[in-house]
Parts: sequence; structure tokens; C-alpha cells
Amino acid sequence: MLLEKRILETTGTEIASWLDYPFDPSRTWLDGELKGLEFLPPGDPIHDVWKEVWPQRGNPPNWDAVAQIKAKANTKLDPPVRPALLVGFL
Repeated sequence: MLLEKRILETTGTEIASWLDYPFDPSRTWLDGELKGLEFLPPGDPIHDVWKEVWPQRGNPPNWDAVAQIKAKANTKLDPPVRPALLVGFL
């Protein structure tokens, strides 16, 4: 997949897995959308950081893809990255 190849080249990470879309029986294609940080547990500290950098009014972004990423063996990322990657297209 071209997108995954570009992500790996840019970040120097490996894709651990892509998160699946939630099932939504009200939609024609039955796929819902991941929104904001709903895919993270409520107590995850990234929620506090999100509130500092993303406006808390209106609707959160809908993600076209969310991947869990991990550093390749013997790779030190500077700065360290969280094990998630969000991709949105306009």
C-alpha cells in the first residue's frame, strides 16, 4: 500500500496494525468513522495534551485511517512518538 510505504519512510517506524472502523448500521457501507480520540482509553494522558492543542468546541476530526505504530528494532526516535498515527484527508 502506497500510504503505508510513505508513512514508514517518513517516520522510520513499523505499522503494528490498522484500527478497524466501527460498525454503523445506519450507513450505506456500514462503516462508521473514528472521531477525535475515541479509540483511546478514557484515562490515557494524551487526552490532556489534545485539549491543549485542539479546540474543544464544535466537532472533533473524523479520521480516514488510524494505525498503531512501533519503532523498528534498534531505532531511537527523537523525539519519542506515541504508538498511534492519525491520517485525515481533506
